[in-house]
Amino acid sequence: MNLSYLDHRSLLAFSLLFIRVVGLIFTAPFFGNRAIPKRTKVGFSLILAGLLLPFIPSPPPVPDSPLPIALAVVKELLIGIILGFAVFLLFEAVVFFGQIVSYQMGFAIVSSIDPESQQRVPIIGKFEYLLVILVFLAMNGHHLLISGLYSSLRVIPLGRASLGPSLLPHLIGSTKDVFVIALRLGAPAIAALLFSDLIMGLMARAIPQMNVFIIGYPIRIGVGFLALAFGLPLLVGNLHQLFRGLGGEITTLLRLLAP
Repeated sequence: MNLSYLDHRSLLAFSLLFIRVVGLIFTAPFFGNRAIPKRTKVGFSLILAGLLLPFIPSPPPVPDSPLPIALAVVKELLIGIILGFAVFLLFEAVVFFGQIVSYQMGFAIVSSIDPESQQRVPIIGKFEYLLVILVFLAMNGHHLLISGLYSSLRVIPLGRASLGPSLLPHLIGSTKDVFVIALRLGAPAIAALLFSDLIMGLMARAIPQMNVFIIGYPIRIGVGFLALAFGLPLLVGNLHQLFRGLGGEITTLLRLLAP
C-alpha cells in the first residue's frame, strides 16, 4: 500500500516537472524555434525532466480530487512559460532594434518570414536575431535556462507556485524595457542615420539643383551598413551584459513565484 502510494507520488512529481519543462522549452528562444519538430521538443522535455527528477526535494502529496491536480498543472505550465518569456523579451528587443534600423535605412519593403513569430521581419532584424542566438549560445545561455529550471525546483516546490500581485507589474515592466533596450542597442546606428539625413538636408538647402531623393537612399544605406559594422563590437558587448543580467532576472521571477 505504501509502495503504491509512493509510486503515485513519483508519477505525479514527474508529470508536474514535465509540464514545467515543456512550458520553458516551447517558449524560450532557440529551444522553442518552430523549425524544431514538436516531437523533438517533447522528447527533449521528457529527457530533461527525467534528469531533473532526482533533484526534487520531496514529491508532492497526491490529492483526493482532480481539481488540485488541474490547478497544479496550470501553475507548472505558467512557471515554464514565464521563465521562457523572460529570455524571449531580450530577443525581441534585438529584433525590434533591427526593425528600427531597417526602416531608417529604407529597407522596410525588404523583409523575410521570421520562423518564431511567423511574421515578416526586415532583413536587418533577421540578421540581428541570428547574431543574438550566436551570442546566446556562445555565453552558454542554454545552460543558464537549465540551471534556472534546477533552481526553480529548490525555490518553488511542485504544484505550490504563488502567482502574487507583484508578478504582473514586474512582467509589464519587463515588457516596457524591450523598447528601452532596443533604443540603447540601436543608438549608434540611429544617430549616424539621423546625422546623415541632417547633412543631406543642409546640402539640399545649399545646392537646390541636387536631387536629394535620388542620392539620399544609397547614402543612407551605406551609412547604415557602416554604422552597423563599426558598432558590432559595442552591440556584442551590450548583449553580453544583458545575458549576464539574465540570471538575476530569473532569480527575481523565482522569488515572485515562490509560495
